[in-house]
Formats: sequence, structure tokens, C-alpha cells
Amino acid sequence: MQQILFIAGAFAVGALVSTYLTLNSLLSEKVGSAAQANLLYFTIAFAITAVVFLIREQPASLARFADVPVWALCAGVGGAIALFGSTYLIEAIGPDRYFVAGVAGQVIVSVLLAHFAWLGVEENAINWQKILGVVLSIGGVLLVTLGNAASAE
Repeated sequence: MQQILFIAGAFAVGALVSTYLTLNSLLSEKVGSAAQANLLYFTIAFAITAVVFLIREQPASLARFADVPVWALCAGVGGAIALFGSTYLIEAIGPDRYFVAGVAGQVIVSVLLAHFAWLGVEENAINWQKILGVVLSIGGVLLVTLGNAASAE
């Protein structure tokens, strides 16, 4: 039962990601600058994170960053690139194609990360079910893209 709740939570977070990234892309269009839209996004995200940190953690816990590999500290760089990319791409190709392609990319990379135990994740070998999931996610990209082309005619 707990796993079902976790899957439902992941689904809800995925829905939230689709919503807030689309809103950020619209904000970028309105203000005429992806950098301005992203600055607002990161400022609000930082403020909320700081409040949660101050409520739940002790400042001394920040010392644990000394034990983190330098490459792991680059997650913020990836987040900024992803946010700038989504801000541009959602406007360029629409949220439906952006998110279905993004999910397919996440499926493929997550299967590879787990199979090869990259970035310190637990090893979980590729099997036929995962390969089918990758194929279906790529098929989803093709179907949504073809669906957009058909509705444009």
C-alpha cells in the first residue's frame, strides 16, 4: 500500500512539474526574458527551501556538505539548465510535446542510471519490462507529435 501512495505522490509531483514549468514559460513570454522568469522562480524556491530548512534542520547540519563529492554539488547547474531549456522549449513546441518527450528522456536515463548504478544509485538491472517501458515512452512521443501534426491540418 505504501508503494502505491509513493507512486501516486510521484504522479502528483509530475503533474505539478508540468503545471509550474508551463506557468514559468508563460511568465517568460510576458516579461520578455527567460532569465527574469527563472530568477523569480529560483528566488521563491530558495525562500521556501530556506523556511523548510530553518523549521526542520539545524544550521550545524550544513557541515555535511563537506562530505559530498564535488560532482554532486552540480545538481543546481542541471536544474538551471533544465529550467532555461523548459522555458524556451515549452513555448517553442508546446507543453504536450515538451513533457511527453521529457518523460521519455527521464525513463531512458533512469533505466540506465539504475542498470549501471551510476551516480551512486542502487543497481537494478534492465529487463524486458523496462525495455518495453522505454519503447512505449518513445512511442508516446511519436503519437503525441503525430497527433499535433494531424490536428494542425
